Amino acid sequence: MVPLQQVTVGMLAGVIALVLFSTADAQHGSWGYTGDSGPSTWATNFPNFCNGQKQSPIDVSTKTATQKSFQPLNFKGFDTPPADAQMRIKNNGHAIQVDLLSKTGKTDNYQISGGGLPGTYNVLQFHFHWGSEHTINGKRYDAEMHVVTYNAKYPSASEAAKVSPDGFAVLSVLLEATSKTANPGMQNIVSQLSNVQNKGMNYTYPTSFSINSLFPADKANYWRYMGSLTTPKCNEVVVWTIFKTSLKISQAQANALKTSCYFNPAGDQEQQPLNNNYRPTQPLNGRTVFDSSNTSGVPQLAPTVLALFIALLSSTALQL
Repeated sequence: MVPLQQVTVGMLAGVIALVLFSTADAQHGSWGYTGDSGPSTWATNFPNFCNGQKQSPIDVSTKTATQKSFQPLNFKGFDTPPADAQMRIKNNGHAIQVDLLSKTGKTDNYQISGGGLPGTYNVLQFHFHWGSEHTINGKRYDAEMHVVTYNAKYPSASEAAKVSPDGFAVLSVLLEATSKTANPGMQNIVSQLSNVQNKGMNYTYPTSFSINSLFPADKANYWRYMGSLTTPKCNEVVVWTIFKTSLKISQAQANALKTSCYFNPAGDQEQQPLNNNYRPTQPLNGRTVFDSSNTSGVPQLAPTVLALFIALLSSTALQL
């Protein structure tokens, strides 16, 4: 049996994540996605960060992104879950979230590094917004998954949240309902929505599943920019990575996200569907969005050079 002390330590990361991403500043009360507590009020109610100049999400303009070569991203624990890993899905009242816990108190079971990130990052949790928070050339996707990590050089997530600009790194996967069949990775989430129907409900998976199953095959091509958390307090401490290739899910899976859960605790008189839980895109304010298209290591020829090269090949072929 695992000592109680170790179990408590192992759950600490999840507790910190809940505090950071699911609670409100007590000075100003609750926040949400509709009415008097919706995103239009966040800048006023949480002025320290939510009205900053480096807010997220943003609309990514592919035409104006700056190409930059990055080393490959490294993923630890994403493909095969560590032996002591434990996953807990919950409805935090704002999103459906999966906390990544450890039965033995480890905080480095899941990590990301490389890819131009300023350090190694421990993974706390991943959660979903629908529709997507980030848009690409004005297009909003059916949903978006955020994998939330904090810089391992800091003693805790709460300490990392105070540091700009390298405290957090968030991986974004855009979900698109274009598949005729259910996505197996996404089905791990959809199949448990009935267990987290209302705010405060949670369910611990008997067996952890591969996080990699929720990622597209192409993880080399992405957009990168500096921004913030997308929920209050909107701390501007995030290195964002938005994968270009979307994860294809079925329309039935997308519909399940939109209709299965509620913002409210069980027993509330007026149940509100947990839907449209996304913050509108924020001004770029001069920030640079990088395009990692050249991460393959293959040199890219300028259009004029490429045209001359093709012409030369054609001329040579005609002489043969």
